[in-house]
Amino acid sequence: MNQSRKILRTVYLSLFLIGLFMLINDIFSSNILSSRSSDKEVQFDLNKSFDDNEMFSVKSNGFNLINKSQYIVVETGIYVATFSTFKGNLVSLKLKNHLNLEKNPTDLINIDRKNETFFEVSFDYFVDDLFLYKKIDDFNHEFKAYFKNNGKTYEYVKKYTFSKKDEYLMKFKVTVNGLEDYDLFDFDSYKIIFSSEIERLSDKAKLQYNNYLSQIIYYDNKLKYGKDGLRINNPRWIGSSTKYFGVLVSKENMEVEFKKERGILKSFIVNNVRNKKNISDEFFIYAGPKDNRYLDVFDNRGDNTFGLFDIFFGMSVEKSFWHLIQVPMQMVMQVFYDVIPNWGLSIIFLTIVVRVLIFPLTFKGFRATAELSKLQPRMKELQVKFKHDPKKLNEEMGRLYKEEGVNPLGGCLPVILQLPIFFALYSLVNNLFLLRGASFIPGWIDDLSIGDSVYHFGYKLYFVSWTDIRILPFIMMFTQLGSTIVSSNMDLKNLGAQQKFLYFGMPIMFFFILYNMPSGLLIYWITTNIFTILQQYYIKMHLS
Repeated sequence: MNQSRKILRTVYLSLFLIGLFMLINDIFSSNILSSRSSDKEVQFDLNKSFDDNEMFSVKSNGFNLINKSQYIVVETGIYVATFSTFKGNLVSLKLKNHLNLEKNPTDLINIDRKNETFFEVSFDYFVDDLFLYKKIDDFNHEFKAYFKNNGKTYEYVKKYTFSKKDEYLMKFKVTVNGLEDYDLFDFDSYKIIFSSEIERLSDKAKLQYNNYLSQIIYYDNKLKYGKDGLRINNPRWIGSSTKYFGVLVSKENMEVEFKKERGILKSFIVNNVRNKKNISDEFFIYAGPKDNRYLDVFDNRGDNTFGLFDIFFGMSVEKSFWHLIQVPMQMVMQVFYDVIPNWGLSIIFLTIVVRVLIFPLTFKGFRATAELSKLQPRMKELQVKFKHDPKKLNEEMGRLYKEEGVNPLGGCLPVILQLPIFFALYSLVNNLFLLRGASFIPGWIDDLSIGDSVYHFGYKLYFVSWTDIRILPFIMMFTQLGSTIVSSNMDLKNLGAQQKFLYFGMPIMFFFILYNMPSGLLIYWITTNIFTILQQYYIKMHLS
């Protein structure tokens, strides 16, 4: 086999690895996340059963209370929050500035209001009446109830405090007071149970984002992933995360266990009761975008309303292996966006900048390929002369390369060295929050974080997992084929079946691999193909 064909196979092997990387990263990411666990055993005793509810009895009139309950709607600059007087809990939290695919505010709470709660407190089971609501001011809202236990009456208050600076955080305070001078219950702790079901998705959105739900913990200066049975003592925060949003809970001295109930993974926060006269615990709940612009303000006391510091919510934004390469890329994209506020154009300009910067590598690889092509007649002579002596053939080939100053791997290495740049670009375009909902060409490419669409089926085709008719994958396939033909130094008419597959089969295979990928990524890929076509014409003219 001649060296040009070897190089071509190396190129396509690299492309295959790229496709395999994207396929595993995008389709199976949820399985990878759910399989991760803490790096070391967490040392504390939680032998006490989290299902031990003998001290709590669910009242028989619970369903009647649900039917009689009222919804309290509270609106801030960034939230539309809905509370229920049944249990005094949050049942809906919509983000006014972040719309879903249907152009409605994204709801971060994904529950059935009639049958489930996003979070509940152990004391809720004592209450046999609706909570009383009181608006203290625009930012503070209180729900109060009374309950009895062993003949003693207790005041039970849930207070929600929103940020005055429109930060994506609220303070949730639980208070229990005895109305007389006696101790509280004879127990050492109570629990708050948080559901992992966040971000209410439409049927259409589920086809795009459903693989990205994960349960996360920040503990021991590391981001970890929750799973059934995992126990953690004193994490910095816990939470649930989708591709672009997160609900994170922080409290001092937490003990947490993850347990799956009815197919839903929940986090049980154990709160120790140190003062038997009253309970007063505060929880800080971040509910918003996975974007460091909003998350990092809680690391400096003076930057946020609540005076929080070193919370490290920003660690919920996962950083890829290529993070150091991504940082300057994102800065370049932002510069282009500041000049022309269109993220699609920013991706195109960034791609051009990257291709220009790596042009010396590309030129070197193409020149090495051309030099090898000139040696083909002499290489064929050696192959005929030493066809029965492979060892001697290799020695003569090596001597030929040395005499002519040619590196047989010179065309392969530049391609391989470009792979980290592609992986960094892929991860950046695929996960950057700023691309969510960003339109490139209205009516066709309305959201760079998902695939383009000219027709939505409303269901997923079983064999290929297609949900829409898309145009960008076709453009990608034809430009990929064009760049392959232009980059070749061989006569396509003389190709064997194997070489024809490399030329024509790989673009088709990538068509299926990339069909449901974010349109931002395909714009990058198409721009790369077009740039490669123009670049190869230039190189051929220069070398000739």
